[in-house]
Amino acid sequence: MVHALRWGPDGLLYFNQSVYIHSHIETPHGVRTLNGSGTWQFRPATRELNVFCRGLWNPWGIAWDRYGATFETDGAGGDGINYAFPVSPSPRPSACRGVLPGLNPGTPKDAGLEILSGRNVPDDWQGNLITNDFRGHRVCRYVVTPEGSGYTSKEMPELIKTNHPAFRPIDVKMGPDGALYIADWYNPIIQHGEVDFPRPAPRT
Repeated sequence: MVHALRWGPDGLLYFNQSVYIHSHIETPHGVRTLNGSGTWQFRPATRELNVFCRGLWNPWGIAWDRYGATFETDGAGGDGINYAFPVSPSPRPSACRGVLPGLNPGTPKDAGLEILSGRNVPDDWQGNLITNDFRGHRVCRYVVTPEGSGYTSKEMPELIKTNHPAFRPIDVKMGPDGALYIADWYNPIIQHGEVDFPRPAPRT
């Protein structure tokens, strides 16, 4: 029930959990619970497991910039790039006192997240955030810029866009060779929740 595993710059392992899941996990340090959506943080050296942050509907991507700022994407939300930090008051169905909206209200639902870096990346693309609009058959690019105590985010022209109905990019990662790798679900039928696209009826 968890997904989008990523090593953080602190040497800890992070992974996401979606909204309708209730986890009660036994660890050497006691039971850890996450009722709903959020992001887990695992420390391999001590086997400590903790909730890093709660919120979003279906957090499905996490990445850090060169200064340690943490961002997430939401596979069921519509705000593009989102802030992520401990106890972040992100949009979610459960009650919370305050909500910190995403940086791109009204944009499609995104899955996966990576921040571009390395010598193979053009100078004007360094630090850009790459994610996937799996419903729109696109790999998207955002420019995130510090502003005041936070950030602004601007969606740029797509890195990849196709009308092929089976192209469903769901994750993206920079490889050790400097290339960008994209995981493609490759399925014309989502068949989930409000996006159930049924197969055509068989001919008789």
